[in-house]
Amino acid sequence: MNTGKYTQTEVRAETLKELGYDGMSYHGTKGIIETIELFEKAGLKLFATYLGLNLDSDQKYDPNLKNAIKQLKGRDTILWLYITSRKYKRGSDEGDA
Repeated sequence: MNTGKYTQTEVRAETLKELGYDGMSYHGTKGIIETIELFEKAGLKLFATYLGLNLDSDQKYDPNLKNAIKQLKGRDTILWLYITSRKYKRGSDEGDA
């Protein structure tokens, strides 16, 4: 859930820095490379990126995920994943495998 007031990455970075924050977490992979670059320039950290996996879909994860992982390598950022499925029940052996 993105509840931030500012959607432009530059404004977000400036505001976080001005308010004394060390960084923030992110949602998804869209614009993540730009965010990483702007945060590094501002001396901020991207702590985590939150994104989902859908076990029922042919495209089970964000197509930009592999590229995002490459960009995040060595940056100590957590990939915070949530998993959804209507096909598999919670705690089912098929879904947990």
